Amino acid sequence: MSDSDNGIAAQLISLGQVLGVAAIFTTGMCVMWRIFWKAVENKQEHVSGILSRPAFIEGMVITGIVGTVAGLASLGRLQSETTGVLLGSVVGYILGRSVNKK
Repeated sequence: MSDSDNGIAAQLISLGQVLGVAAIFTTGMCVMWRIFWKAVENKQEHVSGILSRPAFIEGMVITGIVGTVAGLASLGRLQSETTGVLLGSVVGYILGRSVNKK
């Protein structure tokens, strides 16, 4: 194998890593949906009303970004500095929005 082949092989993700991240993601999604349906049941609201709220959509986008960053970081695809900057940006956005709402 040449040096370029070794570099490419080092960048590949193992099947175990993919399955591990997929299991974590699936478990997280199941927990989130269970919490969502429990909240719908407790408040006795229509699902369409909840799903159309900007806060719900914003929360889903933020959750997706954090999940993606965490997944890529756990697979070694993001450097720690990059991970810190991305997560810090999300936290700053959330805190900035909460301060501006008051």
